[in-house]
Amino acid sequence: MALLWAWQEPAGVYIAAAVIAVAQSFLFPALFALVVDRAGDAERSHAIGSFSLFFDLAFGIGGPLIGAVSDATDLGTGFLVCAAIAAIALLLAPRVLGVGPARIATTIDDIGPRSRR
Repeated sequence: MALLWAWQEPAGVYIAAAVIAVAQSFLFPALFALVVDRAGDAERSHAIGSFSLFFDLAFGIGGPLIGAVSDATDLGTGFLVCAAIAAIALLLAPRVLGVGPARIATTIDDIGPRSRR
């Protein structure tokens, strides 16, 4: 989104759209795996349903809200607000998820389900 804010010419829009598409194609499976990994066996189906619901709600509500910001200001500001929200979420994620600093996975046990750890 920051790329769309900074580079609003046609070439920039196409490149930013490609970057966003690739990022989104990796984001959903990664977050889905995180949800499944953190849920207990009895809670797994509820966690998957909740994840799918809120992921869809984010897409359904986020677009119109940022559209309203863009209408009230300009298109660049809408993209800048999106980038700022993503940066804030990135900063808050470790605290919300209750994880410490990232570490490099060195074995299959480091990347597998929690039951193997």
